Amino acid sequence: MPADTKVQTQAEVEEKMVDLPDTGSDVEVDIADTKKTINPDEETTPVETVVKTEETASEEDMEGYGKKVQSRIDKLTKKLRESERREKAAIDFAQGVQADSAKIRQQADQINSGYMAEFGDRVESQMSEAKKALKDAMDLGDTEKQVEIQAKISRLALEDERVASHKAER
Repeated sequence: MPADTKVQTQAEVEEKMVDLPDTGSDVEVDIADTKKTINPDEETTPVETVVKTEETASEEDMEGYGKKVQSRIDKLTKKLRESERREKAAIDFAQGVQADSAKIRQQADQINSGYMAEFGDRVESQMSEAKKALKDAMDLGDTEKQVEIQAKISRLALEDERVASHKAER
């Protein structure tokens, strides 16, 4: 072994060791080659250490950014409220139209029922008149009048069937 070489003990090596944290953000470290041959004739100049600092946004920039973000949030909130208002108005309108439709349908049903009842009553009264007229025509022996009344009774029978089928549908 040469005389220049010094053997270090384990305790000395551990003393020079530095514990590195294993939590936090990663940091990249560049180690420059520190071995340099120095010429005794050359003048040595002190090495300048360059420290890089990151530029942070100024307070005004942050405030302006915050205002822009708040403005965008306000616009989106306004659009949301407007769409909710429109949706509620559309629902209210649809419910109003539905209520009007139900009311009109009910009125139409009442009118239709009244019309069919009146139509049925009219058919019955005309049928009883036709039967009475047929009896009178038979008593008089008027065959033309009997044929005419038979045709009227047939027409009234069809109308009576129409009333009955309409009542069955309801």
